[in-house]
Formats: sequence, C-alpha cells, structure tokens
Amino acid sequence: MVYAAVLMFVLMGVMSLGVDLGRVQCAKTELQNAADAAARYAATGLSDGTTLAKAQTAASENRADGSTVALLAADVETGTWNSSTKVFTVTGTSPDAVRVTARRVASRSTAVPLYFGRAIGQASVDVRGVSIARFTPSALSHQIVGIDGINMSGTSIIDADTGQSSVVTVTSNNGWWNMNSGTISGNVYYRNSAPTGNITGTKTLMPANVAYATPTTPGGCTPLGNVNSSTNQTLAGGNYSATSISLTGGTITINGDINIYCSGNFTISGNTLFNTLGTTRKVKIYITVASGFNYSSPNTLYAPACPANINDGVLIGSLVAKSLSVAGDARIRYNALLPIPPAYGGSGGGSGAGTIAMVD
Repeated sequence: MVYAAVLMFVLMGVMSLGVDLGRVQCAKTELQNAADAAARYAATGLSDGTTLAKAQTAASENRADGSTVALLAADVETGTWNSSTKVFTVTGTSPDAVRVTARRVASRSTAVPLYFGRAIGQASVDVRGVSIARFTPSALSHQIVGIDGINMSGTSIIDADTGQSSVVTVTSNNGWWNMNSGTISGNVYYRNSAPTGNITGTKTLMPANVAYATPTTPGGCTPLGNVNSSTNQTLAGGNYSATSISLTGGTITINGDINIYCSGNFTISGNTLFNTLGTTRKVKIYITVASGFNYSSPNTLYAPACPANINDGVLIGSLVAKSLSVAGDARIRYNALLPIPPAYGGSGGGSGAGTIAMVD
C-alpha cells in the first residue's frame, strides 16, 4: 500500500512534467512572440514618445495561455543598447532601444496554472518573455547634418524643439568634429572616430557616408534678384529665387509655405525674424551653389554644397550643410514638422525612416 502511494506520487510528478511543462512552454513561446511584436512596434515610437501606447497595442493583438496579453507601464522600458557589450541601459535620455517584458506572474494573479502540479505543491508558475528592439535611423532621417564636419563653440546647443519628444540626430561623415564647448542633447552618427565633448545621447558608427543631392532652382519661381533689406516684408506662399540675400533686421511675415532658392550668399542677422503665423507654415531655404550661409532664424535649411555658420539666435527645423559651425549662444532645435524634403533625401515625416532590429 505504501509502495502504491509512493508510485502514485511519482506518476503524478511525471504527468505534471509532461502535461504542465508543455502548457508552460507554450505560454512562454506565446509571451515571447508578444514581446517581440510589442518591442518592434514600440521602437517606432521612440522619436515621438509613443513607445508605451504602441507596445500595448501590439501586445493586445496576441494571446498567451488563452487570454490577451496586457502590458503595464513597468513592462515597457526605453534605454540605450550597446552593440559591443550587448548591454541594455534603462534611460529616458536620448533612447535608441525599447525593452518589453510580457508576463504571466502570480503577483498579478496571471501565473500559468498547473493541473497536476497541484498534487505536489506547485499550483502555478511565473512565465515571462523579454525582447529588446533598437531603432537605427537611416540616411533619410538624419536631422542636423554637417556633411564634411561640425564645429561647436561657446554656449551653443543642438537639441529637440520645445514640447517635442523627438530625439535629434546629429550627423557628419567625420571630416572633423570640434566639440570645444557647446552641447548636443541627442544622438550622434559618425564615420571614423567617435566625437568627444558634451553629448548626452548615443554615438553610432555609420556603415557608409551620408550623401545628399544638390538642389536646383525649379522653373516658375518668382525672382527676387539681390535682396538686401532691414525692413519689414511680407511674402505670399510659393517658390522664390534669389541671386543673394542679406537680411539685417525687420520681420518677414509668411502668408503660406514658401521655398527660397538662392544661388549666392545668404545672410540673416540682427533682429531679423520669420513670422510664420502658426506652426503649420513652413519656410525652406535651398542654397544651390557652394556659397556662404550665416543664419539666425527658424525653419529648414538645405545646403549640401555650402558651409553654414550659425553664430547667434535660434534655427528651428532641420539642416543639411556641407559643414556646420554653431557658435556663441546659437541654438539649433530640431522640429519634426520641418523635415528635410523627401526629394533631397529627407523622410518627409516627423519620426523619420530607419531600421528596427531585434537585438536580444
């Protein structure tokens, strides 16, 4: 009788291993699939602060052990991924990766129950699936670009615009990086040696140089000739061409989206202000030759053949220049509403283009 009882106990244990283990393994696989899907989708929200919402949406489309997978805020972590050490570091500052943990645990009353395990004192078991996805911007989504090099000095700053959760990416093919002073509050992409200085985000080696097409002046532009002004002006929406522009004061009121194609030097200084009458109106400046550019005002600058010198004031938008110098108390603030135009290698959207990779 004693032997029969012992044998029964052993058989229950074996059955638990067979039936319950299969159930647990199935739940683990389902949770892993949910975590993978959630991490991939969440990584697309790193630039606009929607990681949690996207992770929860993707997870809810999956089931584990017969019920919908639900994620809490604690299950979705943003951070940085070190590809060399394979380490994920939790941080909300300039994140480039998301870690998602899908759980069935007793502390949430969701542990996977065991049918036969109860007979040997194990009524349930905690199961988890963990996944990390990293977002790597492509050449189409670099936002502040000094193709040949970047120089920062004084108290200058490059960061994301006020009220936006986008992470600014600063890029150079690495002819030179001079970070004597100044701050980059964002991620840096480089080609040769990693830049040093006050950089709050990640530093990523690019597999190839970024390249941008030189703009050309389209037909049908309203000619402005040589512009040299310090007075208030109003421009209606449309395309304009100019041989050179020097604005040394006054307010330029914009009544619609405008594109300015300049074939010579473009200088904005003094107290010049572009008044766009709302964030939906955009000013895009295209420099079509290797000229000079000195700027202290908002919106998109696209000048891949031209060095840009930002000495004071604030540029709000995005920028591509042959080289970039930011000095004094100048500030460049990336605004997702003002991307590099798609025709010239831009993403045309706030979150930009890039690749999502499962790294763990």
